[in-house]
Amino acid sequence: MQVTQEKRPGSRIGLTIVVEADQVKKTYEKTLRNLVQNVQVQGFRKGKAPRQLVLRQVGSQRVTASAMDELMNTAIREALKSEDINPVTQFEIETSFDELFQSFKTDADFSFSGSVEVYPEVKLGSYQGLELTVTRVDAAPAQIDEKLNGWLDQKATLVPVEDRPAQLGDVATVDFVGFDENGDPLEGAAAEEFQLDLKTEAFITGFVDGVVGMSLGETREIEAQFPDDYFQEEHAGKKAKFSVTLHDLKEKELPELDDAFVADLTDQEMQTVDQLREYLAKQIEQEARQKSSKAADDAILDAITEQTEIDLPESMIADEETKDISNSLREIQGMMNLSPADVERFLKELPEENVKQLRAKFRPQAEKRLRRSLSLGEIVRQEKIQVGSTELSLAVEDMLQGIGNTKVDRRRLTSVMQDRLLTTKVITWLRDQNIINWVDADGNPVESPLKAPEPEMSESTVSEAEFNPDTIDTEAIETETIDTDTIETDTSDTEAIDTDAVAETSSEDPLAVADQVGEESETEDGDSSEDSDSD
Repeated sequence: MQVTQEKRPGSRIGLTIVVEADQVKKTYEKTLRNLVQNVQVQGFRKGKAPRQLVLRQVGSQRVTASAMDELMNTAIREALKSEDINPVTQFEIETSFDELFQSFKTDADFSFSGSVEVYPEVKLGSYQGLELTVTRVDAAPAQIDEKLNGWLDQKATLVPVEDRPAQLGDVATVDFVGFDENGDPLEGAAAEEFQLDLKTEAFITGFVDGVVGMSLGETREIEAQFPDDYFQEEHAGKKAKFSVTLHDLKEKELPELDDAFVADLTDQEMQTVDQLREYLAKQIEQEARQKSSKAADDAILDAITEQTEIDLPESMIADEETKDISNSLREIQGMMNLSPADVERFLKELPEENVKQLRAKFRPQAEKRLRRSLSLGEIVRQEKIQVGSTELSLAVEDMLQGIGNTKVDRRRLTSVMQDRLLTTKVITWLRDQNIINWVDADGNPVESPLKAPEPEMSESTVSEAEFNPDTIDTEAIETETIDTDTIETDTSDTEAIDTDAVAETSSEDPLAVADQVGEESETEDGDSSEDSDSD
């Protein structure tokens, strides 16, 4: 068999494959023998009919098509293996079926062409000795009162209002219908008995301000504007008019911020307001450090990826776009149990133009995340950064204790913890290898807000056979949970590190991990990679 390669944009490789005549004949004869053994011809026992009768019954075209199918599938597998090609998509045959069928002869060479997307080559630039300036995030004492006021608001009692118009801070129940600038009804922009917190940030710009001042039973026309990043692209950034009727109005009666409130809020873990304020002060300090840490990591990763050459495959970008769309739908529409399959169904039901708009919106951040992931994966390989086997075992056991009786897939949990630990190591290593100059919001030099570097890694490391360092998911470090949506059933071909967030590694949420690892086990049951099909 002869194979000719052609490099194409988008990490795609074109292949022209030529199968020698003797192999063509062997495959054809094998296909025909199988048909003879399995086709029932009237008057003969199965497998005993003459070949010519079998050919007459099934037709020579079917035999040829079956032989071609077997020939191409085998040739594609062997070509990918012999050329050491690491595909990320199925092989796409580009020669037309009619052309292949017309050229097929059992005594002649058989050739066809196609292409496949491959794992991209990563050409790193400088990733050590970089000097970067990062703005330190400092804790703002006002955040303590903001948190306290938020809790008071959540515990407020709603008291009916009848003797005054609506004002900011109230809770209104309204019916509304939206119209575009031409006066046509807007799809999905209508509701009845809709409960609305009258806060300016609670709804699209102008809507709440329009409701303020309305009296019970009043109907008013309100002008508003959808945000530029509104999830329904056809409405994003556009003005609209709403016919709004106010049915019910309540004001919030806030509880007193006293020791009794604190004890109830914290389930008796804290007894005084001062204790809670002290706790919150420490919490916002920690949050500020985490934000500073993330800012430093982002600066390092941005500097590295700017110097790294990667030709991203479209299929990898599309997968990341789908993940972002899923996250957006979870956040905006409240679909907390949305799976990737649900997103795919949603996208299939949307008009093609809407799908293109959605993907275009998320493409920049998808590409950025992939470039970061692939760059970090290459650094891990070049610097041979690994996770200590004892360290990994202890982390898994610690997480299992936190999970308690919740049933999880231990293998998947181990993979998740590998991701977490390896990500921490490579990011810590990069911090040590580069120089960060910290400044305040005004650009004045300040001290580093970060803790001292972690101790050196253990000499005992997991062997390559036990652990592939390419399989890292750090997406949920920012939110202190682990998201296993991107952890494949078979991780041996995954070579990227997910770097949505790489700073906040100080705490774990065992129950969140348990839930997500369990969901991953359910959603990926039965998944398997299949050989290319020439049909």
